[in-house]
Amino acid sequence: LWDTLTLDMRVDQLYFADSIHGIALRSDNNTCRSTSDGGVSWQDGDTNVYLAGLSPSRNLGISFPHWRTGWLVSEASPFATDNGMIAHTTTAGKNWTYQKIYANYQMPMLYSVTFSDSLHGYAAGPGNLLRTSNGGKDWSKTSLPISGYSITGDYRDGLFITGWNGQICFTSDGGASWRFFET
Repeated sequence: LWDTLTLDMRVDQLYFADSIHGIALRSDNNTCRSTSDGGVSWQDGDTNVYLAGLSPSRNLGISFPHWRTGWLVSEASPFATDNGMIAHTTTAGKNWTYQKIYANYQMPMLYSVTFSDSLHGYAAGPGNLLRTSNGGKDWSKTSLPISGYSITGDYRDGLFITGWNGQICFTSDGGASWRFFET
């Protein structure tokens, strides 16, 4: 059974942490909205942090392991040209803060992020996999054997990552080794 929900904006990313708590993002007009009633009503979130400097063509990835706690990644950063970004919220998208890997905000371009709980997460982009085990306070970087366009899974059961041209690979050891699938 499907219900139709109406939101007065185009949605680039939609994520529900459970059946009632969700967030909707649109990059080209700086819009972030959240719901706590299954999409019946939507509240405006913080547009300054998450969307500053992004254009409509930018890839965005979001993950919320808890309805209030989430991460957003992008292939574009408002701080540095040709760099990605990671932002974190503990207020269901009402406020966002940037997370840094390096002091000058240098970060690889990122397309996708997944968190299995409030501590353990991965972010992926072209040839890069970032991993955190402390909620993004620190990120370690390793190379990916494919482009890293989309990522799903968790640190306990393993990760699936997709690349350009239908590539799919899987790791159960945090990226130390990879198994490839034909598509």
